[in-house]
Amino acid sequence: IDGIYLLLIIFLFNRIRLSIKIIQFVSQLLGKNPSLFFFPIINYLILFVWWVYVIGVAIVLFGAGTPQRDIVNEYGDEYYKINMNYDKIIQGFAIYHFVGFIWVSCFITALGEMTIAGVVAQFYFTHPEDRKNLPKCRVSRSFFRALRYHTGSLALGSFIITVVKIIRIILEYIDQKTKNSQSDIAKCVIKCCKCCFCILEKFLKFLNRNAYTMIAIHGYNFWNGAKNAFKLILRNCVRVATV
Repeated sequence: IDGIYLLLIIFLFNRIRLSIKIIQFVSQLLGKNPSLFFFPIINYLILFVWWVYVIGVAIVLFGAGTPQRDIVNEYGDEYYKINMNYDKIIQGFAIYHFVGFIWVSCFITALGEMTIAGVVAQFYFTHPEDRKNLPKCRVSRSFFRALRYHTGSLALGSFIITVVKIIRIILEYIDQKTKNSQSDIAKCVIKCCKCCFCILEKFLKFLNRNAYTMIAIHGYNFWNGAKNAFKLILRNCVRVATV
């Protein structure tokens, strides 16, 4: 076992050196930008405000239906049951509200990722001797820069993730509604589809995160950022496979 560990250290020596350099850089970055510690809290507060608004609108939509009292006979006992009936307009608003909830939540998360990527890129590509001359409030500058110049890219990347999430929710809904009447083949197909879309969502999130980094560095639009990020990921995968 010691021999195996020794061989791993020898063959992965360059990777270990790279990891050490990354840790050193991150330490310098956090030391020069302590507000990065608090920005995730601000991002979660924005999400919390959005979720409170969504819950309030959902309560209003839930109460906008027409109550209907039905008589239910169960085990020889009769009692009244209140059901809420919703017209097509309210149902359409509910779907619109649900899709908007997922989309904006993904957008806020993407905004936080691009903000951090902008701060890291500005610090990394500045000469060490000139880093002391960097402007203050770099996190807030990166945040508003992302909002001003890259809102479309963030919205498009978030929309792609939203579509995949909605497809997964539809598959889960179909699985729950047909659970008692599914054949073995149908169960296998639904589980395979759910697994494939789960993997697709994780890959798209990873690709989007790298695309936002490319956008923060070079100012690309979303498609160019995603294309260059995909080329970089593919190149790294080939390099790891050859090693």
